[in-house]
Amino acid sequence: MGLLTRRRTVVGVVIGRRFDGRPCIVPWPGLVHLLLAGVTGSGKSGWSAALIGVLAADANTVIVGIDLKGGVELGPWEPRLTVLASSPGDATRLLARVYELVEYRAAILRAAGRRHWTPADGPAVLLVVDELAELAALDNHVIAQALRNPGKEATAAIKQAREEVGLRLGLLASITRLARFVNVTVLCATQYPLAQVVPSELRSNLTGRIAGRVTGREQVEVALGHGLADVVSPDSIAVSERGVAYVLGVPGYELPVRCRADLVTDDAIAARAAATAHLNHSEHEVFCDEA
Repeated sequence: MGLLTRRRTVVGVVIGRRFDGRPCIVPWPGLVHLLLAGVTGSGKSGWSAALIGVLAADANTVIVGIDLKGGVELGPWEPRLTVLASSPGDATRLLARVYELVEYRAAILRAAGRRHWTPADGPAVLLVVDELAELAALDNHVIAQALRNPGKEATAAIKQAREEVGLRLGLLASITRLARFVNVTVLCATQYPLAQVVPSELRSNLTGRIAGRVTGREQVEVALGHGLADVVSPDSIAVSERGVAYVLGVPGYELPVRCRADLVTDDAIAARAAATAHLNHSEHEVFCDEA
């Protein structure tokens, strides 16, 4: 895996290989938000690690993450992450800060009469959300407390938690809609590619798709797009084909193409995170609220 550069400017990231041997390239920075889907054990972590691992070595890239599974997936990358949100409240706050950053950068472009953010303007930003289903779920602590102490206060707490879920998903959808020209890119990973987990407003902005093994026609439609279940069957990737996925919606991938992620071991992740920690950006360098 590695960076593709032109005159010292990063233009693409190699994160795997097509089955014909050619590299699987994701454009960088900006341009395409990604939906990474696949059931447990399909190799989603490999695709995510391949992308993060390459960009971790780029000093002009900021990486922030949301991992509501207690930091299990993104925790090993924490030395290189500017922020890692591992609770629902922290996730909401981080999404709000990223949204404000997008608006701030857009205002700078409008004032300058320009349409595109450049590396000279500031670092590219990658926001990784793993697992999207947890972002769309009620806070388990609120539910547990409501079950222990039912009543008006519990009802109010659950209502507030539902509103916070809507706020999180709304912020994320707005970020994906507005961030294309300001070099803020979103990667959303989920093992549940369902309509209630990836709402249509968000899905329409996650135009790059990496779909590993899924189960059922709906999951294919959500993971790859409407009508694609007639082209790609849900069981077309075997259980044994870990790390194999269909890639669609990035330059050169107008139709689903079978690819395999570059293998990144746990030891390699730990080593890369430690080796690139010095390239991390502090929060006050990135966010408007820390200026």
